[in-house]
This record gives sequence, C-alpha cells and structure tokens, in this order.
Amino acid sequence: AAATRIDSEMIWQSGARSLNELFDIHVPNLQTITMARQGEKVGIRGIISNNNDKFLLKVNGKIMNDRTRAGAFTELDLPMLGDIHHVDVVRGPGSMIDGPGAIAGVVNMQTHTGLTFQGLDATIRQGVIENHTTSEVRYGLQIDEDTGLFVYYGLSDYAGADRDDAPFIYSSSFIARDGSQVIAGQPAPPGVPVPNAHQGYRSQVKHKLHAHFTDGNLDVWARFTANGETVGNQRQVVIDPPSPGFPGFADRSALSAGSEQFTVGGSYLFELSDTFSIDTRLSYDTSDYVLTAVAGDHSSHREDEVYTRVLGRWTPNDRQAVAFGYAFSHEWFGMQSRGFPGTAPIIVGLNAANAGPWQTNTHSLMGEYQFKIGDDWTAFAGVRTDKHTYTDWLVSPRAALVWTPNEQDTIKGIWTMASRRNGDGVLRNTFRNTGGFAKVEDIESAELRYETRPCEHWVLASGFFWQQLEEITFSPAQDTQALLGTFDSAGIEVEANYRDKDTQLNFSHGYTQLINGVLLDPTAAQGVTAEPYGFGNDLAGWSPHITKMYFAHDLNENWT
Repeated sequence: AAATRIDSEMIWQSGARSLNELFDIHVPNLQTITMARQGEKVGIRGIISNNNDKFLLKVNGKIMNDRTRAGAFTELDLPMLGDIHHVDVVRGPGSMIDGPGAIAGVVNMQTHTGLTFQGLDATIRQGVIENHTTSEVRYGLQIDEDTGLFVYYGLSDYAGADRDDAPFIYSSSFIARDGSQVIAGQPAPPGVPVPNAHQGYRSQVKHKLHAHFTDGNLDVWARFTANGETVGNQRQVVIDPPSPGFPGFADRSALSAGSEQFTVGGSYLFELSDTFSIDTRLSYDTSDYVLTAVAGDHSSHREDEVYTRVLGRWTPNDRQAVAFGYAFSHEWFGMQSRGFPGTAPIIVGLNAANAGPWQTNTHSLMGEYQFKIGDDWTAFAGVRTDKHTYTDWLVSPRAALVWTPNEQDTIKGIWTMASRRNGDGVLRNTFRNTGGFAKVEDIESAELRYETRPCEHWVLASGFFWQQLEEITFSPAQDTQALLGTFDSAGIEVEANYRDKDTQLNFSHGYTQLINGVLLDPTAAQGVTAEPYGFGNDLAGWSPHITKMYFAHDLNENWT
C-alpha cells in the first residue's frame, strides 16, 4: 500500500498540537476540514465524511472507532502525543486487513513500551493565541532484554483561539435572529456567539492515560482517553427565532461533542515452529459519546465491545507465505451515557420504538497468500469476509503484484475492494422496520506506484490511483439508508523524502479529481459534488491540489 510512517522524533519536531495537525503536516494527499457538530474531519484522496467514518483508527492494532455515530473521534483532537512510538497512515482501502469501514484508509498508532522508552521525563507546553496548557509525564523501565513497563499520563486545558484571532465565517449572507447582518465571507458580527477555535468540550480538561507491559511474546496494555471540542453553530441555529424552551443565544451558544473511552487489550504470539506461528488478541473497550446541541438537548450513547482474533502465519519455504484467521466481535449498544446520567440515550437514525439496549455479533474470516514468482516478482492475493447481525456477508478482496528489478526500485500494482456499513443505530432501525438489511457503501480501487531509493538518504515515490465509490445516504422517503450514487475519481501523488542524522526534508503533491458523478435521485440532498447539476467536476469542500513541504535541521545537539 501507499503508507506514511511518522515516528516519535518527527512528532516531537513537528510541534503538532493534535493528530489532525500531525496528519495535515506529514501525510500526502490528506486534508483536514472543519465541519459542523463534531469539529475537524480527516479526508484521504478526496474521500471524507462529517462523521470521520470513512477510515479506521487503531491503537496497537485495536480499532478505536465509535460504531454508533462518531467514527474515529476519541484520539484525533488530543494534544498529548508523547505516548506514541510511531503512526502509520495507509492511503487507500484497507478493509481486507482491518474490516468494514476502511474505504479511505487506515491509521495505526503504536505506543511506546518499556523496550522503546526508558527513564522518566515530563513536558509542559503553553500555547498563546491558540491558548492551551498541556502537561505530560512518562516512565519507561526495561526489566530485561525482552521485558519492559511503560506508563504515561497527559492532560490539557484547551481554551483555544478567540474570535479576534480565529474569526468564524459563514458562506452565505443572512439576518441572525438578534437582527445582526451576517455577510458571506466576513467574520460573524459580535451579536452572533462564536466559541473559541478548538475549544475543549464544555471547557473540560482532556486526559490520556496509558500503561503497557511487555514480556517476550506477551503484550498487555490499558488506555483511557477523554476528549472533545466545541464548534460554531450552523446557520439554521443562528437564524431560528427564540422559543419558550430556548429564549436566547445563551441557550444555543455552541455545539459541543465529547467522549470518554477505556480500553484494555492483550496479545500473545505462539511460535510453534520455525515456519508456523499463531497471533492471538483479546480486548475489551467501553466508550461514551455526547453531542450537546442546545441547552437540555443532546444526543448521547454508550457502546461496549469484546473482540478476539486468532491469526495463523505459515511460511513453508522462501517463496511462499500464508496468513489465515478468524475474528469475533460482540458489542453492546443503546446504553445510557455516563456523561448525562439520568437521561435516556438519544441515537441519531434510531426510532424511539427501536431504542433500548441491544447487542450484535460480527464474525470475520480472512486469508492472504504471498508467492515469490522469481527473484524480481512477488504476488499477493487475499480476501476477507465479515458478517454483522444486521448485514449480509461483506466481502473485501485484494490482489497485488510487486516488481523489484534491483535493490533501489520497486513497482507495485494494487487492486482492492472494500465496504463500509453504516452506524449501528441505522442498521438496527432498518432491520426492525423493514426486516431487511441497510445498504452498505462499496469502493473499488486500482493503484500503480513506483518507489526508489537512489541513495542512502533519499526516498522518491510517485503513483496513480483510480477509485469508484458507491456512496450511501439517508432517504427520507424510505426512512433508511439508500444508495446515493456512484462517483469515479482519480489522482496522482508524488513524494520526495530526505533524511540523515541532522536533516529531514519531506515534499509531496497530491492531485485528486472527480471523473464522473451519477445520482440515482437528482433531488437527493448530498454534499459530494455539484457535478450532476452541471457545475464542473470538483469534489465539494476538497482541494484538488494539495502540496506539502516540511523541513527540520539540527543546528547542534541542543537546537533544532
């Protein structure tokens, strides 16, 4: 795949105040966009959504996405990044490896262990203009050659940037309900309440706690995060007249979304022989999500999951390798939020008649075969299939052919298909109302990529990709998710990376263009593109050209 690795040194040098900002700096053809309700969203190769549910976010191999609504939410806005050893960001569909939801890409964070970090350190960061105070403490102990303990705690009081430094701008003109004139492209007037940019959820402190124990082939870790942001109101909220329940702007000053998540996971690698091993994983997580829209009005839910996976790897000879496995997930949904005790959960897309706690199972089968055809050619073929309680079997195949004519050059041809099921509230609602399964989202992708290492310090790469996305959307007429249409897009990516002991230079350019968009229903509300209406062929809210350059140099052992 096309992947970008960001290690702990790069994270430290970048000065990034969140994963969102880190990805915006380092990952080619990736862009973050501020959207209503839940803050910044991450898009890859033109694929983006208002719930961050087009890609999967993993910590130590464990998927952390909220399945009810919020998608990848719990880690992205946290400014505490000292626990991360490295982050791999894969561009392109990854469902064959990681399951439904990875249609745009996969983010995999690997945390430090006692084997990668030793000692005790503390960091305090103070931000001005975008005001925040962030503190981190971490301790690593290597007990012996393959045994270690790592403990980390970070917290951040994130006040954000006020409206003078970060003005809030609407895209169309209107009259606010206090009589203020809002002009398109101009900062909102004083009468319209605007929260600070990146202000924490309900002005609460953000937390991250992580503990990791490693002993040979055994890994056990536990993690707790509390995060969230406050964002500006949509236009409708500013226009709506007062009502007895909401008499003034004070009741609708800002939208705010927050979450807490606790995870405990473990893995053990059984090395049964020189050619056969079994990788086993088991985890439990519980997460709590609240979206505060107006005073006394919220959507909230809690979801829990037990997940287990067994993956066998067999390398009978130097030319062949096989991986095959089974995964099982049992999830609990519709439980009362801890953030709003005493109030029933409110889940978007779920009718009241179908509300109440429920449980689901997901069974997954996966396998991949790697064959080294000769000294220069290697072929890959794999498939994964997932069966959720409220979906049919979802199939995600992948094939790749890799040519390495010498030690410097590599050419990859990759074809893959992936699926994304909707939020579990929508899945349950559709099944209970119709007796059938909700429509899923499918993508087919092809990619040709060239990578070369002309010398020790340089890595160059270029590639072309094509993707066809069958997008789903909510259909009021059917009261369920339906196929919105088919959107074909293609793009080109180029990268140049230089690194030695003192200097790092990264350059990338990504170009993504919609080729064709076809709506099944021309009257359907959608935010993908205006192309079906005759207004060009751009993707909405997406820059076709994305250019990035990053430079860091160590002047001496103290200054960078």
